[in-house]
Amino acid sequence: MRASFLIALFLPLLLSACASSAPRPATLDDLLGTWQLDAAIPIGSRVPTLTIQRDGSVHGNGGVNTYRSSLDTAALARGQWRAHPAMATRMAGPQESMALEHAFLEAIGRADAVEIDGQRLRLLQGKTVTALLIRPSF
Repeated sequence: MRASFLIALFLPLLLSACASSAPRPATLDDLLGTWQLDAAIPIGSRVPTLTIQRDGSVHGNGGVNTYRSSLDTAALARGQWRAHPAMATRMAGPQESMALEHAFLEAIGRADAVEIDGQRLRLLQGKTVTALLIRPSF
């Protein structure tokens, strides 16, 4: 009886896990909209965001400052992530928040590939994930 209860409880979870898509290279259409960093955020920081528009322009909040950049959409069409250096406002914040922002903006600039898996976006440098982002649920 107990085994059948556990099977009934976990079978839907197992089936949904099997049905989820594997990570795949992302297209511009996949990337459009706002993403937020999926990580522990220091107290006093805003959640870093990345908003991508159809023309390849990028903007968001790094945790303290707002920033702007752009993507090479031709490279993206070839499966490559190429972000131009970000320009950001220069407000100061708590040390932990500034460190998070620096790491986040570095991850965006250092990445050379992007994968999507449902509502998760992975920025990669080689095979190493530099940032994991999710669609916010407003």
